[in-house]
Amino acid sequence: WLSAGYGSGRFMLTLDAVKYLLTHHTGEFLPFLDLPENTRHRTSFYKTLARLVFLGDYHNLLMPFMEPILNVLVQLRSTSNYRQETVKRAIINVSRDMRGVLQSSTNKRTYSLLFDCLYPAYMPVFSRAADTWFDTPEVMNPLLKFYAELVRNKSQRINFGESSANGILLFREASSLVCMYGSKLLQMPASQDATELYKTRYKGIGLSLNIISACLIGSYVNFGVFELYNDPALSNALNISMKLMLSIPLPEVMAYPKVTRSYFTYIEVLFRNQLETIVKVPTETFLRMIQALQEGLLSLDGTVSVYCASTIDHLASFQFRVSRRNKPEAIALQQHLASCPNIFTGFLTTLFKKLLFDGAESYWSLSRPVLSIILANDQAFEQAKQYLAATQPPQNHPKMKAEFDKLLIDVDRNLEPTNRDRFTQRITAMRNELKKLLIRPNQ
Repeated sequence: WLSAGYGSGRFMLTLDAVKYLLTHHTGEFLPFLDLPENTRHRTSFYKTLARLVFLGDYHNLLMPFMEPILNVLVQLRSTSNYRQETVKRAIINVSRDMRGVLQSSTNKRTYSLLFDCLYPAYMPVFSRAADTWFDTPEVMNPLLKFYAELVRNKSQRINFGESSANGILLFREASSLVCMYGSKLLQMPASQDATELYKTRYKGIGLSLNIISACLIGSYVNFGVFELYNDPALSNALNISMKLMLSIPLPEVMAYPKVTRSYFTYIEVLFRNQLETIVKVPTETFLRMIQALQEGLLSLDGTVSVYCASTIDHLASFQFRVSRRNKPEAIALQQHLASCPNIFTGFLTTLFKKLLFDGAESYWSLSRPVLSIILANDQAFEQAKQYLAATQPPQNHPKMKAEFDKLLIDVDRNLEPTNRDRFTQRITAMRNELKKLLIRPNQ
């Protein structure tokens, strides 16, 4: 907490003990770091030290501070046999340490300095580690968490400039690691023990999905470059990450909260940024994602239901935009929808039930897909109204019909922000009129 304050942090940098600590922070000087039970605390420890470094004259402080960590990477780079206990401990420690350092980097200047420290000299160390220890969660989880932090563009810190290829190179490193780990993990037989299954498989898959999600929304990669120059990094990353996602049965996804959030965050990011690619997957794969969205929309975790609502909004908006175009992605989407024509009706019915009957905290987010679905599929709106009317006694039907008819008054057939806001206000007014009248359906 002292290091988090600007004044207190600057004062701490004047203390001899702190100055000593910034260059003598290995197990040789601090034996507690070498105790296995303290391994988890290394990330917080290095986050705190790095925060102090970045508060001060980091141009002069950073390299002396990083030297002990880089020395470990130098030794690992020259090691021929990675399958030994000392190497294992070194990889775990350096992954946790670097993750902590990166967590304290909150701007372009500090991140660029750290990236230059690691790339390209030491990135092969982490690739070799993943190739060797892919079957050991004790190694892979810290390594994947480090990569997730490395590619996370918080505070827009990853900004290499228009003439730099570093963003593309960073994504290629992340793609390579996830593809290497994912392909080997999928070949491993799954454990029959539920607890072991989470530790050995699901947690690593969740972290891998976090890495790809962070890359796709980072805004530091022009993904069109990969197709233009026949670079398979993007297609490989999407292919492996989708296989990893689909390898977890949906009931298992919903059973583990961290996996649940990673899973639905990944789907939302895919539909937001790569929908033209996603609609070209096999229909079976597409429908499995739709089934997951239907389940997630009913989740008691408000964050998950918001992710699902946002994903549905992307899909319905895309359908509205491309429905009359003769493009490959439009044709592919129509083929998917033809195999399950009631997709939008199911989504719209569930959304109306949550908006009208639940005291949803995320009311605004859940209301956004409603207009998109209505514009994308008029029939879904009529069917949803019929379903909701069937759940109510006959005396409520005239009032319900009147309120539903008011929804689209003065609402244009477009998805401009002002039009969306106007529609959301109409839904709110309808809810206020009907909430004392309607009876909550049993199902």
